[in-house]
Amino acid sequence: MTRPITGDAIQSSLQKAHALVPSDIHAPRCLYIHIPFCRVRCTYCNFFQYASSKSLIDTYMEALREEIRWKAAEAWTQAAPFQAVYIGGGTPTDLSAGHIHDLVSDVRRHFPLTPDCEITLEGRVNRFGLDKFEAALEAGVNRFSFGVQSFNTDVRKSAKRFDDRDTVLETINRLASYNAAPIVLDLLYGLPHQTLEIWQQDLHDYLDSGAHGSICIS
Repeated sequence: MTRPITGDAIQSSLQKAHALVPSDIHAPRCLYIHIPFCRVRCTYCNFFQYASSKSLIDTYMEALREEIRWKAAEAWTQAAPFQAVYIGGGTPTDLSAGHIHDLVSDVRRHFPLTPDCEITLEGRVNRFGLDKFEAALEAGVNRFSFGVQSFNTDVRKSAKRFDDRDTVLETINRLASYNAAPIVLDLLYGLPHQTLEIWQQDLHDYLDSGAHGSICIS
């Protein structure tokens, strides 16, 4: 872990980064926003993360929204529209409904986006209730990416994933029934205790879940 950069060093780093970006403003552009919070570290994950402390999340989101306004005002940002926005982590779905709505609304308000811009919210289905789902949709999210990894209850427990198979399937079915935005699931092959038969059942469960797409990773 390195010491955070502050003040003039941030501006200097941004200027150096911008100098490396192709000058063609017609090239495709994508905006990535990182939410570094997880309630539990999954056994297969090596990404840096903080525990989901409400006070820490509130402080982070306040700073993030300020940075969004600051960076959106730069001439480079406003020079051309963005084709995609990806909110990843971490676990962005651990944010409150209000934080999700405010974050996406700020991005749409301050950044130039194409009319068909894809706005993805990443996370997990655990504790992702209809209040958060509807807040995300209202703010402008038009694609959801959930890290299911496996539907099998024993495999999920060994990987420190929340919820059992039936709960996960029920939640995805409920969200997909809205037919309001594509729902994509991440599935992992090669997890501890995951046999070929379990993997095949995972694929069958995906087909039964109502989700609109999947990303399979080994």
